[in-house]
Amino acid sequence: MIQPNVMVWIFFVVFQAGTGNKLTIGRNTVINGAKIWLGNGSELHIGDDCMLSYEIIIRTTDGHAIMDATTGAILNNQRNACVIGNHCWVGLRTIVNKNAQIPDNTIVASGTVLTGRFSETHTVIAGNPGRVIKTGVVFSDKSIYALMHDSNQ
Repeated sequence: MIQPNVMVWIFFVVFQAGTGNKLTIGRNTVINGAKIWLGNGSELHIGDDCMLSYEIIIRTTDGHAIMDATTGAILNNQRNACVIGNHCWVGLRTIVNKNAQIPDNTIVASGTVLTGRFSETHTVIAGNPGRVIKTGVVFSDKSIYALMHDSNQ
């Protein structure tokens, strides 16, 4: 489900095998360039008022089975969900892997690889694997120039 006022420039979604795959994109979200793989009944939830830069990859599933070498049992056959909270800014060439969770009011630095779940809001996450590198931050969709020259200040 895509909510009102979503702007998408380059968007590529692959629905792989499985039923129950779900994609939701919240209000006033801008996606400049993302490739998304949904499969095996997985979900991706992108919150309201988010900004996703270019060349972002989001994979909610492994895509291929990983099996126990002795028994042949499939080890990665669980349903997964990725969550990008409200008012998040996801930088250029970020990779979001299955079960990653980005809380509300988070900045994800360019080139970050997200493999885990984060819960603290108002942070910057960066690196491979991603980790919190700064707390107590917010961002604006306005440029630095616009904020410095805003006549209402």
